[in-house]
Amino acid sequence: MSEQTSYPPNRSSQTTFERRLIQLFVAAQEVDAGARPAEHLTRWVSADVLMKIRVRSELAQQRHRLRRVRPTRPDVRVLRTLVRPTYDLARVDCVVVFTKDGARTQVATVVFARSRERWMVEELAVL
Repeated sequence: MSEQTSYPPNRSSQTTFERRLIQLFVAAQEVDAGARPAEHLTRWVSADVLMKIRVRSELAQQRHRLRRVRPTRPDVRVLRTLVRPTYDLARVDCVVVFTKDGARTQVATVVFARSRERWMVEELAVL
């Protein structure tokens, strides 16, 4: 039941869910860098996740003000995704391997759960 895909070279083999995962993850990284408002994610993430993203965004904005530089959109490249739904399809556990601005490779976990007839991000952690 697990799928592993590469991005972007083999984009045609990705499912709609994986494409949405990548879009949301890149948007969250842009908010984290201070280049996008956190309100863009309110429809797709839980209140707890949104609060954590807002705190990180505020810290990034303070860092930019201290350095007197404008926030820039990070170059996020998703190298691989792993999507595993639970047996009862109540949630989907995802792993995203990515690089940001050509730096070291990082791993993030994203957990989706059903909420009022749609999937929402319940947990987001960059390891």
